[in-house]
Amino acid sequence: MTSLFNTFKPTKSLSGLFSAEKEHPIPLKEVSLSGFQQGLAGEWSLKQTFQNSEDKNIEAVYLFPLPEESSVVGFKITTGENVIEGVIDERENAFGRYDNAIAKGDAAFLLDQERPNVFQISVGNIIQNQEVIIEIKFLLIAKTHGREIRILIPTIVFPRYDSESISRNDFRENERIRPQYDSSVTYGLKMDLTILMPSAISKLESPSHQISCKINGMKALVMLVEKSVVPDRDIVICLETSEAGLPSALAGSFKGRDHILLQLMPEFKNSCERKHRSIAFLIDCSGSMEGDSISEVRKAVELCLRSMKQNDVFQIVFFGSTFTSLFPKPVVLTQEILEEVSGIIRNIKADLGGTEILPALESLEEHFPDDKCDVILFTDGHVSNEKDILEWGVKNSHKCRVFSFGIGKGASEYLVNGLARTTNGATEFVFPGERLDTKVLRQFNRMNTPVLSDVKIDWGIEKDSLESCSIQPVFSEEVFLCVARLSIGTKLSEGSRIRLTGKTSNEAFAWEAKVTRIKNIRPAALYWARKKIQDIEEKTLKNEGSRQSDKVNSKLLRISREYGLISSVSSFIGVLKRACAEKTTEPCELRKVPVALTNDLIVRKLEDCRRRFSSEKIHFCMSIVGNNSPKQAEKIIIENPKIENKVVTAGKSALNCLYKTFFGNDLFKDKSISFDFSKNNNSETKDLPDFTSLLHEARLDGSFKLTSQLADLSGKTMEELKNMILQVRAHPGFDSEIVFATSLAVFLLQKHASEHEANWKKIVEKSLDWLSDKQVYAPDGSSLHIWLEKIFLKSVLSEGEANGS
Repeated sequence: MTSLFNTFKPTKSLSGLFSAEKEHPIPLKEVSLSGFQQGLAGEWSLKQTFQNSEDKNIEAVYLFPLPEESSVVGFKITTGENVIEGVIDERENAFGRYDNAIAKGDAAFLLDQERPNVFQISVGNIIQNQEVIIEIKFLLIAKTHGREIRILIPTIVFPRYDSESISRNDFRENERIRPQYDSSVTYGLKMDLTILMPSAISKLESPSHQISCKINGMKALVMLVEKSVVPDRDIVICLETSEAGLPSALAGSFKGRDHILLQLMPEFKNSCERKHRSIAFLIDCSGSMEGDSISEVRKAVELCLRSMKQNDVFQIVFFGSTFTSLFPKPVVLTQEILEEVSGIIRNIKADLGGTEILPALESLEEHFPDDKCDVILFTDGHVSNEKDILEWGVKNSHKCRVFSFGIGKGASEYLVNGLARTTNGATEFVFPGERLDTKVLRQFNRMNTPVLSDVKIDWGIEKDSLESCSIQPVFSEEVFLCVARLSIGTKLSEGSRIRLTGKTSNEAFAWEAKVTRIKNIRPAALYWARKKIQDIEEKTLKNEGSRQSDKVNSKLLRISREYGLISSVSSFIGVLKRACAEKTTEPCELRKVPVALTNDLIVRKLEDCRRRFSSEKIHFCMSIVGNNSPKQAEKIIIENPKIENKVVTAGKSALNCLYKTFFGNDLFKDKSISFDFSKNNNSETKDLPDFTSLLHEARLDGSFKLTSQLADLSGKTMEELKNMILQVRAHPGFDSEIVFATSLAVFLLQKHASEHEANWKKIVEKSLDWLSDKQVYAPDGSSLHIWLEKIFLKSVLSEGEANGS
């Protein structure tokens, strides 16, 4: 049975993260990351090596991210000849056991989930020269779109904005888990990944890092090109297979119960399209979106608008510390409004301060009080009130579907995924350098997919004998996953069939898969446990707000213990009991391991300082936390093309005030470094023609005007194109220039951008509809498309002859 989700086995880890601090040696010496990805299921190992290089006992605390939907399933501690397997315990009990062990002079180790995507490791009471190796194992289910598979491993705990409405208790809790940030750490990160797919790997790349890979059919070995990289951006691996995953239903026994994973790829047409759609655009214009992020959003929103149809109703809300709506109430999209709004969008800036998403979402209830709407959200999600936002999503899922875009190098998976998941929408993450148009058009295809109602799964057994997880939205031509657990003694036989059914307003659909029994069903079982915990927590948001009853907590803890899986109510705890003579008597001192900031974030803050303090003299004072050298800091600034050829200045106290406003703690200390920004080593690169850029010139009805860009992409001068227009035959009343320009744009897209058809398909469909009744022909009476093909084929042949081909 060919399935993208298959069995897996663990691999060895490699080491590779180094850091040191001037005031105290940083106890974290190495971090290693390795993975084995088989189909959609991957098992990863994260090793952290701590060592106490001081003459006193210390407690090391390190905050780090993991994928939001990953299942943390293992916690092992090795120190000297001692190997300790961490165990799951109720969260408060684990904290108490940890504190008691340290108080008794023993060593203790705690792994705690602070957010579904943020974890904290505490290594307590390390004596002088003691080395401790922590190994954390987690299961990852990769995202997939047809033949495309995307693996994302976060490396950044991004600074979060605290909402003004946050309670004092929540603020204190956020302060507790806020790490110490380092402006330019010297960490190094290595990664080792083995990939095994059910069909041949046809493409493998990383938009985030330079990688080296060896591909041999269905198998690939992947490593980072550089021996050591700074962990200042998420690791993103994208690959394509020669075939999409076939329908499958994998079943097997785990913990005495059968678990089943259903995988399908439904396909159904939009049989009853709505007359119009109501769409709300929510655009994050907070300071953290400055730079590449806001630039990508400008292009994305304009492409979204041009992909809409006449009579669609829309509203745009810009938000930061406050929010503002573009129109007093939603408006009907027309060509005139499209041109006006496009001009506004091209000039939006990330200058609205903090990130208050919730008030912007709540404003939609006023804008669309009686109408269902699709929400397109662009944000990096760097907020601390995720639960409040997800609660809004759960309570408004009956009228709003959120299609969210996570923008940037460290977008919050918890917020972006969670908001889409709780509203039956979908998510796309856009890393700098990735093609945004592909993701925008993919979201629009999902929005155009009719909502499948009355979705049911017939597992082939009595309902009382199984416990399934929530059913995700069903989108046409996208992988659908669902997992279930059967009661003890109930089994699915080899070859039995599982059936998924649903209907649109006027048509019913059904898909099915044949059951294959396998020995290693562990990935599916752990996936069930993680999804079940997620379902319970998000259902609690709907019923009781952020409070969780004792009954709910008990159920979460029971699943967590049964599957050895960390959750919001459980932690991993390990204790090393020392002999009486080896017990410590002095209290240990706390050492927080600093967390790296992204380079572009540092530069954005420097740019903000430059704008605010440009009237001062030619000296810029900046101090570095950690062991950042002047050359390293200078390199960050000099290589950034956005900083002008000027020398800038600001006082240390002013910079501290600015940094504290954003991150809540001081960055700058006593020492200062002067920088001359006059150097610039930018190199110009000539890109190949981007024919899909034409999409940004499409009119609402699908037509195109004759523009210089169209002429450049066609390889003709504007004069040559106008001479061609004079030759065409047009019936009175038809504008031959616009018809010609539209035909040429469609021809160029179909001829030169066929590999990006998913990007332009919807707009070209509008163009062809518009052209269908336009009576404009070639000089010989044939269609303009055939005429253009002959002309451009002749040009290519003539050019070849001239070059001696």
